[in-house]
Amino acid sequence: MFTLFGKEISAFFSTLTGYVVILVFLLANALFMWVFKGNMNVLDSGYANLDTLFTMAPWIFLFLVPSITMRVFAEEKRSGTLELLLTQPISEMKIVLAKYFAAVTLILFSLLPTLVFYFSVYRLGSPPGNLDSGGIAGSYVGLFFLAGVYASVGIFSSAITGNQIVSFILAVLVSFFLFTGFDLLTATDLFGNMDIFLLKLGINEHYRSISRGVVDTRDLVYFVSVIGIFLLGTKIVLQVRKRVHIVQGLTILVIILLLNYTGSFVFHRFDLTQEKRYSVTPETRQVLKDLDDVMYIKVYLDGDLPVGFMRLKTAIRELLDEFRAYAPRNLQYEFIDPAADPDTRIRNNVFTRLYDAGIQPTNAQVRAQDGSTSQKIVFPGAIISYRETGVP
Repeated sequence: MFTLFGKEISAFFSTLTGYVVILVFLLANALFMWVFKGNMNVLDSGYANLDTLFTMAPWIFLFLVPSITMRVFAEEKRSGTLELLLTQPISEMKIVLAKYFAAVTLILFSLLPTLVFYFSVYRLGSPPGNLDSGGIAGSYVGLFFLAGVYASVGIFSSAITGNQIVSFILAVLVSFFLFTGFDLLTATDLFGNMDIFLLKLGINEHYRSISRGVVDTRDLVYFVSVIGIFLLGTKIVLQVRKRVHIVQGLTILVIILLLNYTGSFVFHRFDLTQEKRYSVTPETRQVLKDLDDVMYIKVYLDGDLPVGFMRLKTAIRELLDEFRAYAPRNLQYEFIDPAADPDTRIRNNVFTRLYDAGIQPTNAQVRAQDGSTSQKIVFPGAIISYRETGVP
């Protein structure tokens, strides 16, 4: 297994593939963080953080990781060496793991140079060092696991086809669906009470949680399970070629599903943030668990907002997500832009209703991409509804 692992690593770096992947990943993130103008630019935003890296990296990896894995088995099939490899005294699972760990190692190599971004922002903070290192460490954990899922999908796609281009396209499509497809399905409002269950099936829900610096055992079990399912599927594909019985693989699949089901009830969350801002007291957890009806929260903070209000929106979403971890069915929320309607009369009526409800407006200065500024009325508030009561 270690011999095959070394061979795969050598194959990555004996061509331009490995170097191009690392260079493109660093260059793309650097452009968004330091060059392109806008709220994602660290210098323009005025805040010392690495949010841009952890927002853009999943989308960049969506194309780079399949480009790494597309040749893993497809090239073996094309050259006719897969049959020879399967006759060697090594199990199919060890073959799969050797190739998977080689791909994950290359991903790790691409992440390590991004520590330069960390040290840069660390020094640019006012005062220097004004950066939540614990939260960033958790974000790196989430990004590594997400890339690990992409790699397992790419390995599986490469195993079921002998064409590298087909393998690449299939891996991108499957990874895209896993990352954001379930979010899009729930946005259609077609599944009713199944929405929360569907959200939990997608990568984004788990990545968004762990990338805040909160390591939840349920998220870890999810990532490991998805990786295990695709690697198991790859092993089954290889076994089918040798006409080997697959009952053992199906048994492992059932065990994985049972672990996820059990983990949804028994879990623990580790808050790595410096200020422990996502730690919920036992009393609050009990209040959330005791909710016997749906509490619905409408947050009127969406649309084109200044950087400060965008950060406020993110903080509110993260807090609500933390609450929802303990009341997944009885705590629901949505973000609303009260100025979204182009009709001035309707927009003013919305403003009046919010003002009458007790939410005070404020004028905010919005900067456009071309550098021009404009004024916008912002209602930084929410209405919390529980049964027949609404509280601003």
